[in-house]
Amino acid sequence: IGVGFLGVGVLFAPDVIRNYGSATMIAQSFLLIATALYATSTLIARAAPEMPSLVFAAGFVSIAAMLSWPLLFQVEWAALEPSYSSILAVIGLGIGPSALASLLYMALVKRAGPTFLSLTGYVIPIISAVLGWIFYRETLSWNALVAFALILGGVWLAQRRTRTEATETASDPAIQTKAETGPQSP
Repeated sequence: IGVGFLGVGVLFAPDVIRNYGSATMIAQSFLLIATALYATSTLIARAAPEMPSLVFAAGFVSIAAMLSWPLLFQVEWAALEPSYSSILAVIGLGIGPSALASLLYMALVKRAGPTFLSLTGYVIPIISAVLGWIFYRETLSWNALVAFALILGGVWLAQRRTRTEATETASDPAIQTKAETGPQSP
């Protein structure tokens, strides 16, 4: 996971250095923090007790909302004059991409497993860059190619370890016997 996260850092590094101290750098820093928290949510999902997806999603969305409350003190309320469509857009973003996406995410964690979902998250920057290259003729820099190699290498390393453990478990007769007979009472 660390190799993949290093790849995400390499992807952002040149822009962060070039735009040091600007709003762009702050925005990219928040993207890295979001990436780390996204990975953390997967670790929490792995360690959490069995519960319905709706309860899990509601907990994540509620905690995220509470963590964002301190940012309200950075807003000049007197300067705000939101339109009706802006208010509806915020409500729509809260319901759709936040609430429903969290519910689907937790249902996928339950079904496919947290490790699988955390690994697929690393592929998102690669897909975004390739789509940008195909549809918008964006150029891929050297650091993007290095970042992609690190990200894919991290995914490969994580999957390799998981497959090795699964193979060892499947080939160990003692573990197979326990799995077939079920838990033994003392």
